[in-house]
Amino acid sequence: MTHTFYNPFHFIPFNDKAHTQNNGLDYNTIKTGQTHVTHQGWQTNTLSGAIYVALTNKSGLIVGDGAPHDDKDTPADTVRFYRTTTPANPGTPQLSIPANSLRGMVASTAEIISDSAMRVINDTHYSSRVTASPDNTFSTLGLIVRENDELKLKPLNLGRLTLTDKSGLPEFNQEYNDEVLDECCYQNTEFWEDFLIYHVHCYNNVCGKSVEVTGNFLSRLNVPLECYHHNDNNPKFIFIKKKYEFTSIADSLCESGYPGKLKIDQIKNNEYMLSGLHLPADEADDAFFGTSQDFFQHINVNPSLNKNDFIKCILYCKGDIEKRDAQLPTTKLYEYLIPFSDEKLASTTAFTIPKEVLERFNAILNNNRHNNLIPNNWKKHKKGDIHHVEEGDIYYFKLDCEKEIITELSLSQIWRKEVTGQSTYGIMKNAGHDHYLPWGQRSDTQSLTPAECVFGAVETLPETAGNNHQAGRALASRVRFYDAVKLNADLGTRLSHPLTLSSPKPPSPSLYLSSPKGQGLGKKQITDEKTAFSLSGRKRYLQHTQEQTRGTTGTDAMDTIAEVVPASTTPAFGFHIEFDNLTQEELSLLLASLGAKQNTGVPTFHQQLGMGKPYGYGKVELDILGVFLKQPQQRYSTLETSPVYQQVLSGYQPNAEQQQWLTTMQAQQCQPALAQYLADLEQQSLHAHPVALSEHPALNHADNPLIIQTALQQVAMLADENNFTDAPISYPLPGGQRSDAKIFEWFVNNDDTLTATNNPKKTIQQPYQSLKPLQGNTPPQPLVKTLAPRKK
Repeated sequence: MTHTFYNPFHFIPFNDKAHTQNNGLDYNTIKTGQTHVTHQGWQTNTLSGAIYVALTNKSGLIVGDGAPHDDKDTPADTVRFYRTTTPANPGTPQLSIPANSLRGMVASTAEIISDSAMRVINDTHYSSRVTASPDNTFSTLGLIVRENDELKLKPLNLGRLTLTDKSGLPEFNQEYNDEVLDECCYQNTEFWEDFLIYHVHCYNNVCGKSVEVTGNFLSRLNVPLECYHHNDNNPKFIFIKKKYEFTSIADSLCESGYPGKLKIDQIKNNEYMLSGLHLPADEADDAFFGTSQDFFQHINVNPSLNKNDFIKCILYCKGDIEKRDAQLPTTKLYEYLIPFSDEKLASTTAFTIPKEVLERFNAILNNNRHNNLIPNNWKKHKKGDIHHVEEGDIYYFKLDCEKEIITELSLSQIWRKEVTGQSTYGIMKNAGHDHYLPWGQRSDTQSLTPAECVFGAVETLPETAGNNHQAGRALASRVRFYDAVKLNADLGTRLSHPLTLSSPKPPSPSLYLSSPKGQGLGKKQITDEKTAFSLSGRKRYLQHTQEQTRGTTGTDAMDTIAEVVPASTTPAFGFHIEFDNLTQEELSLLLASLGAKQNTGVPTFHQQLGMGKPYGYGKVELDILGVFLKQPQQRYSTLETSPVYQQVLSGYQPNAEQQQWLTTMQAQQCQPALAQYLADLEQQSLHAHPVALSEHPALNHADNPLIIQTALQQVAMLADENNFTDAPISYPLPGGQRSDAKIFEWFVNNDDTLTATNNPKKTIQQPYQSLKPLQGNTPPQPLVKTLAPRKK
């Protein structure tokens, strides 16, 4: 079993020399029509025409259509392959590839090799899961309420209390815990039990999996795992019968008064932590589950019972209960019951949640949708998107007691902290990569980079009050991509193996971030404002020799089944690109970005298309069938009928086989210009005449000032499967023999290794792993499967 692997992706480094500043065009100059970058008319000394391309998928191809389907033989959540009608088949949708997917594939390559700005990149807000420690974890829950049209929070329980006691019999007393006095004041109560959480033991870790405890308290009461929400209509509660007298806050809380009931953990020598109360399963025998009305009826029909002998509680649990088994971490043991009453809630202090705290938490929720921590039964109370705070929600929180404001909100006890720079744009600006941001977000608001001039750009204005990321100026593209049509009449699909199509995400520091000094970056470093770092560059996937038979890295809940077009040895699809008013350098950039073998003087490579690229899907070979040029001045200066295409670009004349593929493509597309060219070609062949199209001189790709040759070589190097044969290509997994190992364990082990590097009490089992910046066109080195540091 190999202990090394290649990460499925690497990064083309940013060019800190800012090459594009010498190749950009001023938007105002473009706007006034003083350059060739225009649609207002045909420009002299420019080229217009079309590029015809055949696409052969060398591995399975997944291009989803994003729409539901009604195929009874296919699972409902299967990703269906894109289909559309064609002029030749107007009634029956055929397998196809949408133009926007093809455009994105080529444009992203053009941005890299021309060192242009990234035209499409979201300003994602990043956060990192903090390291577990008493200072970093959350333990106090609160209810979101609305007062004076403002969201506030009311505490529901007492958080963990810590105590240093050498006697071995810790006593928790309000004299030594200001938190107790604060909570009593906030919640207007005199008893400990009013805000101590009940821990219900529901799960055990069995062979690395979380397994439900048979006959636990909740299951004996038939309590469904639905988290309480304050906007529930006629909600149900758990009523627990008191087994002892309540303890006054004036008295100490110790184990002798609650034999086996206090949940006290020893953190280290002589230091203890109180988390709440244990709730044994057998106490379900005297408990009741139902609405308040049901409970009162229960009391009325049982004269021996007194309502004052019961503690009314709400259930707090997280996640989608329908997929809960797959989502549970193996460390989870408990669900929580919180003492609750409307009277106590009404007298509890409501604390202000500053706007920036809400915005920060909403951003973290929005950018961590895959965590699935929001209870699914809350969805009916959410307006639109569920990933935001609403009245009636329950969250963990931290409080500034002096200012009496909420400083943090959290969905779990171990939560996330914002990364320095907070977002993609912020990190890039801090690192001096401002000029790679989309138009409108960079400091230079006038210059447009080469790829923007060719493919077009839309200015996105910075978000300000009253201007919620509105679009500003725009430049239309001078290239138009068309849907790819199938060239193989027998082309079909199969279903893939389960795939995880969304892991891992930034800001995984060892993969996505780099330090100017080359030192390791862990969770601690990227949330420390003193640490300098940047995004590693532009992401490209490594090409596999063959697609993987199974590609999963997360829980089963993350797996996806997709419709796949199997690998082919002959062209499966064909498409064309029309272009107008391109200079020779711009057309050269466009052609070089295809990676086709017809390009001379520059590296050629397989392109990357569709979903599943980390597992070897989407490797495509592009064959340029022909580059045909128009002569607009001639066409519009005479009334005589003449062919649309007047010239063919030297080096891109179609051979006999390519002419056949052009004929097949024309049968599907019914494009007049191509039909005219093929008809003329046939007539000339019948009369043994030479091809009438004249040749336009060849382009010089190798000396094109718009192309950064090093970047093009790096793109080709990462796309060469022969560079990655000495280790498998896979997402990071930990070392060892476990078949159920998950990707997050590699990151945990790796981060722990960085933390333990200078710790004399720990022995690291391998060096800290990270993706090193590319050096020229030298392939990256494989990574090592991580093992957790050991205590000496």
